[in-house]
Amino acid sequence: IQNVEGWSFVFVSHQPFDSYFDNTYDSEYEPVFNLFKAMKNKTEYTYTNAYHAISVNIDFSDSTNEFVCHICGHTHKTLSHVNDNVLTITTGCDAFYPEDDPNVTRESGTVSEQLFDVYSIDTTTKTIKACRIGAGTDRTWNY
Repeated sequence: IQNVEGWSFVFVSHQPFDSYFDNTYDSEYEPVFNLFKAMKNKTEYTYTNAYHAISVNIDFSDSTNEFVCHICGHTHKTLSHVNDNVLTITTGCDAFYPEDDPNVTRESGTVSEQLFDVYSIDTTTKTIKACRIGAGTDRTWNY
């Protein structure tokens, strides 16, 4: 992250790291989310965990890199949230669990049984577009 310049970063994981998603939040991910915030806000990040012998000190103040967003699942819901300028995007589960996401209607045996997103990112206009395949609708964010 520190040895490259001018890159745009998208972080993808299973679990959301933002405490907004409280039903899935695990405080053990807080250091990673704080790293996201430091990257996005161009600040210094320091973290030490003696138990795991981890020590991190990174200064993003002069970085030309850009944090775009964090994309994850786990919630099985079509949501997004901005916390301290960090955009987290969650998506539903492709497996047919119609009760999981009240934001979409799913019907077995139809195209709405499926659910996944294809993302495109325009770094010039700072726009993220998610094209929804199956249940739900397309979504757009600015970052």
